[in-house]
Amino acid sequence: MLGVSVKQPLYTYVLFSPITGGPIYVGKGIHDRAYKHRFQPSPIGAHIRDLVSKGLKPRYERIPAKDADEAFEMEELLVAMIGRQEDGTGPLFNVRPGGRYFKQQPSTKAKLSAAHMGKTLSDAHKLAVSRTLTGRLQSEDRKQRHSIRMKQWWAERKAQRSQYVREEI
Repeated sequence: MLGVSVKQPLYTYVLFSPITGGPIYVGKGIHDRAYKHRFQPSPIGAHIRDLVSKGLKPRYERIPAKDADEAFEMEELLVAMIGRQEDGTGPLFNVRPGGRYFKQQPSTKAKLSAAHMGKTLSDAHKLAVSRTLTGRLQSEDRKQRHSIRMKQWWAERKAQRSQYVREEI
């Protein structure tokens, strides 16, 4: 299985209210992403948990996408067409307008970093991540940025190692 490129099942999805029948959330997903919201501490997660506690379930509709660009584009288009509660333009619980260009807040990045600090991954987890990422296409820009980061990391590591060796002598 290693070395075999597996096409990821990308899609854009819409969640519909079981009460009104109207859309309540639009997102881009892969695998079972559309069904994960009820586990999240977000407005849509709270709403879904409330519906489930009343014995109701939202309806999920998937729109297949040929690639990530198409999925992001469809998400952004649907959110713009339907409208969000946050800006008063529609019924969607979406906090952001969707699309590829979302950047997390620095405070969110810091929380995620702190939560993962010091955790080691099992060999099985590393293998699963490797299989997931195998065959994924990366843009030339991303490859270049990664190359620069890795060169900086190696330079810092080399400097730390040489400093450690000097202190030993």
